[in-house]
Amino acid sequence: MAKERILIVDDEDYMRKLIKKSLVKENYIIYEASNGSEALSLLKNNVFDLVILDVMLENEDGFELIKDIKSIGFKAPIIFVSGRSEDYDKILGLGLGASNYITKPFSPAVLCAHVKAQLRNYKEHTIDKVISTNFIISSHFKFDLKSHKLYKNERFIDLTYKENMLMKLFMENP
Repeated sequence: MAKERILIVDDEDYMRKLIKKSLVKENYIIYEASNGSEALSLLKNNVFDLVILDVMLENEDGFELIKDIKSIGFKAPIIFVSGRSEDYDKILGLGLGASNYITKPFSPAVLCAHVKAQLRNYKEHTIDKVISTNFIISSHFKFDLKSHKLYKNERFIDLTYKENMLMKLFMENP
């Protein structure tokens, strides 16, 4: 049963809803952003396993946004979904760090297959421990490096300072 967290970034509400509807059926946890600033805020404060990003956002360029996403240390797969189907756009998107580039119109079932493949590939090639700029994540545990708090399945676990530091040490050195 999948519990991966996916962020959909698209300025078109109906497109976000279509993608969300398809992915919820696969038991993914879905977050939505309608613009780049919303997306960056969510990415800085949450952990995601994959991002689905539109190239043409209102007043923004997905190609510029992916640079910002990569600059905050995001390592998980990013799939571009775009109406721009020229080879140049695909090459640029993949060159900027996208894992995949799907052109509109697309089949929701095919998108789900791409999402599954990207998540499978990402999980096979990464260790269980993920260190971002703000968190250390290992399995169901998340350690907030700023507040020095430990969470299990997004629930706060009240520990002493020494216990928290031990958990941090263990999570950094599994």
